[in-house]
Amino acid sequence: MPTSTFAQKCHQMVSAGHSTIGWSREGDTIWVSNPERLGREHIPKYYDHSSYASWTRALHAHSFRKLTPSTWSHPSFHRDRPEAASTIVRKRPPHRGGKPAREEKALLAEPKATRVKRKDKDLKLLDTAIDKAVESLPPLTACAVKEEIERQATQTKAAAAAAAAAAA
Repeated sequence: MPTSTFAQKCHQMVSAGHSTIGWSREGDTIWVSNPERLGREHIPKYYDHSSYASWTRALHAHSFRKLTPSTWSHPSFHRDRPEAASTIVRKRPPHRGGKPAREEKALLAEPKATRVKRKDKDLKLLDTAIDKAVESLPPLTACAVKEEIERQATQTKAAAAAAAAAAA
């Protein structure tokens, strides 16, 4: 992973001697005395925003531990070791199910006609699988099941057509 400019900028900001942020006596903890003023006056000098809340979220994303409401620490973040800040990397976001973002972006990058063809192919495969499953059922049950499946398929196709029309 690339080195974190966030932690390097944070080290510079904490070490700059501002009255609203600084180091603990031991140099292994950072403290904030006035979050509003820090966001208004100092964060914009080091980052592309002025939000104290965004800065604290970034601390968390870089594995800083919140010790109290106004103090944080990280094993590789120390007043006397500014070079160690470059080793701090942002945590990877957890995978939340579904397709990974890269695959999803690739699918969305396809032309719409290709996506429609893919959906049609998927529906045909589903219809084939349903037909095979229905064939294995006893005759009376098979008719009732097939009617229900066809009713649901019609509703699904209508919903998919409506979604495609809305996306166009």
